[in-house]
Amino acid sequence: MSSIKRSSGGLEVFAQDVLTECARAIDVPKLLVRGGMSDVVTDEAARRFVAAVPGTGYVDIAGAAHMVAGDKNDVFRSAVLGFLAELD
Repeated sequence: MSSIKRSSGGLEVFAQDVLTECARAIDVPKLLVRGGMSDVVTDEAARRFVAAVPGTGYVDIAGAAHMVAGDKNDVFRSAVLGFLAELD
């Protein structure tokens, strides 16, 4: 089920069908935070995931690689807090 796909942004390594089904089964708000320079998750893959899992928010953090919280901690924190504030 796992696949490796080459794209212009790097490699995507995922079990897309399993990940998507698991995410659909989680009945809480979800936020996908992607580093704009990630070589692990492409913007295209993130957008496909968000489209496949209704109710999932998406934030792309410019200037961060895959470890967003380590690369851009303040921006990551603001994105998460903003997402949580909208839930109230």
